[in-house]
Amino acid sequence: MTFANPVKAVVWKENTLGTLYLNEKGPTFTIGVLNGFCDLGGKSTHDSVINCAASDEFRDATVEDFEKFKVMYSESYQVSKEPPHKTAAAKRVLQLMDSFPDGQNRYNEFVSQVAVELGIRRRQVTVDLTPFI
Repeated sequence: MTFANPVKAVVWKENTLGTLYLNEKGPTFTIGVLNGFCDLGGKSTHDSVINCAASDEFRDATVEDFEKFKVMYSESYQVSKEPPHKTAAAKRVLQLMDSFPDGQNRYNEFVSQVAVELGIRRRQVTVDLTPFI
């Protein structure tokens, strides 16, 4: 089945998956929440929509994002065909894992180390790594 007008799916601040709508009143965006990581500052379906003015607050979602946020994907969503975006945290952990012969066995150590280095929660590093591990 092909949908005439698929809804654009986006990831807001790397912690919420939603659908994007351009507001008729001006150059601002509304994001309808599909699911989010509340423990990382994300929104849940119980929250109202997200209103934001800057397009740099969100990125196009991928099919992998639907898996990460545990939302069932269908062709009614417009997603990016590009590979998932690697955050600085994900890049650093993968770099550390590649630079040591036993790097794969030290995953938890490197996740903790990068969380401390970047001043972010360990859970956020783990979520950022999901598409790559």
